[in-house]
Order: sequence, then structure tokens, then C-alpha cells
Amino acid sequence: MQQKKNRKILLYFFLFLLLGTTHNLYLKKLELPKIKKIEIIGLNEKENNEIKKDLNAFYLQSLFFLNNIKIEKILSSQPIIESFSIFRKFPSTLKIDVKKTKILANRYIDGQNFLIGSNGKLITSKKQINDIPIVFGNFDNKEFLKIKEMIDATNLAYKDIDSIYYFDAKRWDIKMKDGILIKLPNKKALSALKFAVDLLSTKKFEDIKIIDTRINNQIILNE
Repeated sequence: MQQKKNRKILLYFFLFLLLGTTHNLYLKKLELPKIKKIEIIGLNEKENNEIKKDLNAFYLQSLFFLNNIKIEKILSSQPIIESFSIFRKFPSTLKIDVKKTKILANRYIDGQNFLIGSNGKLITSKKQINDIPIVFGNFDNKEFLKIKEMIDATNLAYKDIDSIYYFDAKRWDIKMKDGILIKLPNKKALSALKFAVDLLSTKKFEDIKIIDTRINNQIILNE
């Protein structure tokens, strides 16, 4: 009985070796899908080409064993990208669906023009965009996004704003295209802005050019 059992074990062992060798030879002949095309959706042709240059290293890499983290790092570093999704399109295409950041304002730093995106990043630009405000001052872009949120929370039309100024006292001034200047405090700025916008909608104050809300519980108006 023991001899028969040993013979069976030896038979299974040789069958395992035979099948394993055949399988390995098959795998060697089998070519895994490789990236031959990178498709980016959501950007213009020039922007696509710039990003594809940074993704060149992924061509001919396996779609199965693709390192998404490395791709995400490259895409996250692109200032024009708000968000993205990565898809494997077999047999050979890497597809990237991109949501482009919304341009919110112009900003000058050391004489060079930049654009501020809704992702809080700076985009180098050779020219100024005329239908969005210019923002002045030494500030973190996250602080600008906060004042933009405040403006959106009021009835103030963003398209009617000419420029926005940041001061070291951590407060903002907003200048409208019609010349009206709103001076905001560094605290409770949203409530102050809402009150100023309500005043602007009142005919009694239609000739006002400066609304100063910097002093707590006081509003200073100048024609």
C-alpha cells in the first residue's frame, strides 16, 4: 500500500513539472498589453501635447502593471488641471479624463503675469485676461479663494469687479468696474461685504464711491 502511495506522489510530481514547464513556455510567448497610445480628454491640443511629454516614460509599459501613483503625481503637478480620472482601455490605450481648472484672476509677481486657477495654483501667462479681475498684494492663493467664496455668497457680480487688493493687515479691498471701492475688515468680512452690496442696491446710495466697513459697527460712505 505504501509503495502504491509513493508511486502516485511521484506521478503527480512529474505531471506538475510537465504542466508547469508548458505553462511557463506559454507565458514567455504571451505578450502582455503595453501602452501604445495616451489619450487625454478635456484639454486643447497644445495643453495635451505638453502633458504627454511628461508621460512619455509610460509608453510601452504594461497596462496591467501600470503605476498609477507616478501618473497621479505628474498630473497633480499640472497647474491647469483641477481633477482627473485614469482609465485602462485595452489592448493598448491609457485614457485620462481631465477637468480643467477655471481661471479666476490675473496676478502679477515680480513683473510677470500669472493666472490664478480655481485649484489655487498659478498658471504662467504671457498676456492678461481682460474679463477677470487683477489681484494685487502679497498673499497665499488659498486666501484669495476664500475672498472669492465670500463674493460668490453675495449678490455681487464677479464679472463687474475690476481689481482686488490684499493688505498685510489680512484684509481686502474690492474695486468695481464703475469705480466703487469696498473696503473690508480683517474679521467678519462676509457680513460686511453683504451689507455693502445691499447698500449698493439702494437708490439712496447710488452716488456713493467708497464704502468703508473696516471699523466694527460703523460704515463710512464717501461720494
